[in-house]
Amino acid sequence: MSEAALNFSLPDDREELARAEVYGLLASLFYAPPSGELYEQLRVAVTEAPVPGAFLEASWSEVVAASRRLTLAQVGDEYTALFGGVGKPEVFLHGSWFIAGTLNEKPLVDLRGRQVDSATRELAEQVQTRLRAEQEKQLAERKREEHAKSATDVRAKERAQLQVGELKVSDLMRAQEWEVGVQIQRQTIWGCLLCLRLG
Repeated sequence: MSEAALNFSLPDDREELARAEVYGLLASLFYAPPSGELYEQLRVAVTEAPVPGAFLEASWSEVVAASRRLTLAQVGDEYTALFGGVGKPEVFLHGSWFIAGTLNEKPLVDLRGRQVDSATRELAEQVQTRLRAEQEKQLAERKREEHAKSATDVRAKERAQLQVGELKVSDLMRAQEWEVGVQIQRQTIWGCLLCLRLG
């Protein structure tokens, strides 16, 4: 029984890289006329493929030859004549033309409708978040006021009891513990209010 050698080397990704570069160039040239930098790169590009007779060799040679033959202004004029200009262009770059056969019909209306719906939902969520935060702020403010009133009432009652001698040391200790609890609750409430104001 013979064993075939296992090959764990990475596949050659030169073809994938070349394909990505071609797609990037095409996207750039469909989006706008070439910049001065890209135009100069095309003029000096190599036209011979690594493998003679490769699939894109002839097309690539034509692109480079056109860049060498035409000025940058002429290339820009050619782009406008093909893809833009007044009236019906020779080549449509918009997906709505291929979907519906027109530029500004149903696909564009659908897209704008989806954008409006999305923006409306987002705005409604922001309004609801703001309302919830305002309600939480008002609730925290009411609790703070209730605690402050309760503390004031207790202190007034303690003073009155001290004046007539009804309070004992143990009562004062319980009152002090209660005061500490009130302070902790007050700090918690103020912390919540601060978070709501910053949020």
